[in-house]
Amino acid sequence: MTQLEAFQVRLGNYRLAKLMPALCEGPHVSGTLMLERGRIKREFTFRDGDLVTVASSSPREHLSQVLTDLGILDAAGAASAFAAAETSHTPFAQHLLRAGLVPRERLLEALEHKARECLFDCYAWESGDLWFLPRRTPYSGVEIRLAMPGLHRDALVRLEEWNDFRGQLPDLKVTFEVKAEAVPPGAAPETQALLAEAAAGKRLQELLELSRESTLVVARRLLELYRLGALVPAQEPPRPAQTGTEAELEEVRRAISTGDYERAVELALKALSHSNALEAHDLYRSAEVHLARQLGQRVAALEGRLSFRPVPAPPPPELTSDDLYLYSKLKGSPSVVEAVRRASAGELAAARSLFRLISCGVITVSP
Repeated sequence: MTQLEAFQVRLGNYRLAKLMPALCEGPHVSGTLMLERGRIKREFTFRDGDLVTVASSSPREHLSQVLTDLGILDAAGAASAFAAAETSHTPFAQHLLRAGLVPRERLLEALEHKARECLFDCYAWESGDLWFLPRRTPYSGVEIRLAMPGLHRDALVRLEEWNDFRGQLPDLKVTFEVKAEAVPPGAAPETQALLAEAAAGKRLQELLELSRESTLVVARRLLELYRLGALVPAQEPPRPAQTGTEAELEEVRRAISTGDYERAVELALKALSHSNALEAHDLYRSAEVHLARQLGQRVAALEGRLSFRPVPAPPPPELTSDDLYLYSKLKGSPSVVEAVRRASAGELAAARSLFRLISCGVITVSP
């Protein structure tokens, strides 16, 4: 049987939709597909033509957070379960089954939901890097079985829907006026929340990122409101003479030069969302290196100064299961630096979690 060979491409030159048929057609493929754009890195493992496991660096896509978003576990329970799995050196999904915390059918539902959303989102990427390694990986944890041809067909349908959305609302920087008389009576809470944020001046890109639902779900909601006339694009202020990607990259350079690395990272991510310029990737990586160093210094300055308050029930909505997991680790660690450095989410993500916990008031800092 012919084995698909390893390859590496830039998504600016070859979109995922054009590459996936090589994994769907002909001999059943086994191997690992890796995609990276900005801070998001995803890894898809195939065995005999089926997608069996998915890993993601995005905190929103960790299994503990997916279980929370789907209402299968609450955030505190997911964080506690993850800590117990780590202590017992057991894969998280396996621990959930062995401890009887989640029925197998609900766990598979969460794993398949995560896999579909991660893969479908990658179809819309217009920049980033992709690698495929033809190797068979040993069994680890709880596997799913999703046939690639069906996933590919579903992804193309969703990509067409996303392209239709971008065709009607192409400017992600646009803001909206809310026309209350056009809002459907009895609008769902999610719709009302979107309208409130739009009325507060949020740009389209920000509205798409507000919810923990998939981007396409939010896009459908926004497009319906736009078609009903409930959301009307506001008049944009005059733009400077320099426009497009080069203007965005200049903003990134300026933020790096002034030491505003958090803003530089966010600006670089926005540029990456619609540009395949190599410099956008380079500037993003540079900003992240500077930011990691800066946050590391801020974390080190907190050594011996943290006090812990009980987390209210329910926890503040801005805290994720990863945040609550780090909270439990910090409480039992003699060193805040070591706890952040060894966090499973990665040092940079853990530092961000720490400062969210502080801003929420569940961790206080002494002078």
